[in-house]
Amino acid sequence: MLRLTLLLCAVVGSFAQVPGLGKCPAVETVADFDVQK
Repeated sequence: MLRLTLLLCAVVGSFAQVPGLGKCPAVETVADFDVQK
């Protein structure tokens, strides 16, 4: 489920050309949590 969130975030960020949406602020946090788990 966490990986799905990362995927959605990456897809939305890549398609959205609005400043601030290029990077998901939770990507790094979720990734770290996923790695630790």
